Amino acid sequence: MRKKVISAIVLAILSFSLVACANDVAKDNDGKGDTNNEAVTDGRNEENISDQNEDVVKEPYNPKYELAEGLEYKVNEDGTSCTITGIGTCELNEFSIPEEIDGYSVTIIGERGTYAFYNCSGLTSIEIPNSVTKIGRCAFYNCSGLTSIEIPDSVTSIDSEAFYGCSGLTSIEIPNSVTSLGSGVFWDCSSLTSIEIPDSVTSIGFDLFTGCSELTSIKVSSGSIAENFLKSQYGDKIEYID
Repeated sequence: MRKKVISAIVLAILSFSLVACANDVAKDNDGKGDTNNEAVTDGRNEENISDQNEDVVKEPYNPKYELAEGLEYKVNEDGTSCTITGIGTCELNEFSIPEEIDGYSVTIIGERGTYAFYNCSGLTSIEIPNSVTKIGRCAFYNCSGLTSIEIPDSVTSIDSEAFYGCSGLTSIEIPNSVTSLGSGVFWDCSSLTSIEIPDSVTSIGFDLFTGCSELTSIKVSSGSIAENFLKSQYGDKIEYID
């Protein structure tokens, strides 16, 4: 009888120990589950924040900029800037030239021998970034589909025949930053009707408007270098800025 009592007591103690261990394991598992849930939740939050940051960087989306990423270029002597030399893999109709390509600031569009958009007759619209300081020789030669183009205030020189044969060009504004216009810049821009040459222009090449059959007004300041130079060639088209 005594042995039976002792056995019952031992069994009770063992049962209690097993139940306690099971409860401890369950608590541990619950704790681990909470930790994992927190980790998953934190991970999701980080992904959401990352996605939000990416959205902020990408906005506003400009498909014309995306098309421009295939442009060909060469690195300039300063090692930090570059010149657009060709259309590369771009499918051109309208797009924006980027301010930077592969870490190099875009400062020149075409040069002698690198006629960037030569004969791109399908080009209808282009945006030039504020990083550009020079539009090189024949840069937009025979881009007959261009109807207008905005030159940013960063540009200081427009080289010879830069817009030669842009027969669809009806208007263009030369900013006050430009100091030099090369020979024949607007040669055969047969749809151009009027243009203003700012006082900032101190160097002008010959035959600036040869073939501009619709040009009726060249606006200049009285006594300016532009007036003195252009009057002998286009005197009947000169108009004075008030």
